[in-house]
Amino acid sequence: PHALVPFLQESVAVKLGPVIWLGPEDDKVSQAKYSGVKYTNQLKKFVPVVDQWVADYVLGVETDEYWSEHELHTIGSALRKLTKRPIWCHFSTGNHGSFKTFWPKAKQWAKPGGLSFQFPKRDMKKPGFLAHPDDVRDWTRALAPKMKALGLSLAIGETAFERPEHKAIALGDIGLANGASAAMNGCSGIS
Repeated sequence: PHALVPFLQESVAVKLGPVIWLGPEDDKVSQAKYSGVKYTNQLKKFVPVVDQWVADYVLGVETDEYWSEHELHTIGSALRKLTKRPIWCHFSTGNHGSFKTFWPKAKQWAKPGGLSFQFPKRDMKKPGFLAHPDDVRDWTRALAPKMKALGLSLAIGETAFERPEHKAIALGDIGLANGASAAMNGCSGIS
């Protein structure tokens, strides 16, 4: 973690708020090696070194693909003991976590963070991908009030990759206009 500190400091110096994405995502070996409690032990070594320069944490990318709800709660709770920063949980396309079982319990460690999720990608021409504006609007309108009712927030993400920046910004603006509190692929203004 010490090698990361100068990059975080540089970001903070130019008024950027670094977001640390935790979790092994597509690395099957690390998913097996660092599941549940084993992962929380790694957080104890990492977070105290970087925390003062971090704006937010995201538990991982598409966490529902490799961690159970129980593991997410274990990791989220352990992270909460190490930081006061917002904690987000990122899910795969079509999965938002259960509003009956997962999120009521997750608000104990996620607040003031919340849900980040992957939008369906209708435009998959190489390179990259692009979400459709209607999906960003409709999904945000459906999910943001549910999160707000729990005292949590919705951050939209994975709307664009390797596409013109203005398209990602436009999708971010749509999300913010429809109830999202953050747009991880960008927006035209800071709210």
